[in-house]
Amino acid sequence: MIKAIFLDIDDTIFDFSQCACGAFWEACAAVKITAVEYTWQTFCRIDTALWDIQKAGRLTIAEVVRFRARRFTEAVNAPEQAAAFQQAFQRALSVRTVFVPDANRVIRSLSSRFPLYAASNGMQEMQLSRLKSAGLLSYFSDVFISDEIGFEKPDGRFFSECLHRIHFRPEEVLMVGDSLQSDIVGGAKSGLKTCWLNMAKRPNPSGVIPDYEIRGLLELLTLHVNDE
Repeated sequence: MIKAIFLDIDDTIFDFSQCACGAFWEACAAVKITAVEYTWQTFCRIDTALWDIQKAGRLTIAEVVRFRARRFTEAVNAPEQAAAFQQAFQRALSVRTVFVPDANRVIRSLSSRFPLYAASNGMQEMQLSRLKSAGLLSYFSDVFISDEIGFEKPDGRFFSECLHRIHFRPEEVLMVGDSLQSDIVGGAKSGLKTCWLNMAKRPNPSGVIPDYEIRGLLELLTLHVNDE
């Protein structure tokens, strides 16, 4: 029986691409980098490649943030602006809250039935700021971010520490997230029940089958997670 829910943040609660897009244009303006659509696409290619490496466990979040700024500013011939761009981008991103469809409604509804915990990779201060800006922080019993936990998903030590803090058994917790590797494989290997938010209908080559697979967050409200 599920007694608590872990929710990923980026691309599960907030649409990271949309948040990043707004933060990108704001950061470029702040550091006076001339940006056009091609500039944004360059940033996206760099960002996607780095996050893929991070999800494979070969980069930390801090390294993604640092390398992204450096590689982007080098690509637009403004390497001296790397630190300033990184700071401006992170500052702008910390208040961007574009929701994944139905996220606001689903979180408010679920919080009346289960203790909810944000369980996400990222930087503690930024993720707390975004949840607060969105008016969602009060709906979570606690917020677990890799920056503060000391380990990043899919590392089993991330999930072990989260479970230690909430005093539920692994099989009593449902991990909901969009990342097959970080959320589903990582959660399953730690003994959690898993729910894959697969809005894009991506294939699953991992060999790990989630307990649930949904196309949209609204489906969470109709899952029979207490009937097991």
